Amino acid sequence: MTSQAAAAPSTGLIHRIERARAALEATPLSITQLLARVGVSAVFFKSGMTKIASWEFTLMLFREEYRVPLLPPEIAAPLATATELSMPVLLVLGLFARLATLPL
Repeated sequence: MTSQAAAAPSTGLIHRIERARAALEATPLSITQLLARVGVSAVFFKSGMTKIASWEFTLMLFREEYRVPLLPPEIAAPLATATELSMPVLLVLGLFARLATLPL
């Protein structure tokens, strides 16, 4: 194999990487930040929806598995569920985003 033949595939790869980089640089930063906020908040929102779907199982988890030291499970479970359902909404909307990420 000649040096020209070996250089051709890497040149094509470099060209594709440069095009991808140019496309990413053309994307507004606000779009990238929104996608990041939606991705993070979706995880917590789904967790909150799972807690609501089976409340008895959620209480059992807080009693047996999580064992929150200062709060009884009957108080900790609703607080955690409310936090996991409300903070992701604030995060996606961009309202109090820094404050909303603290409990998450």
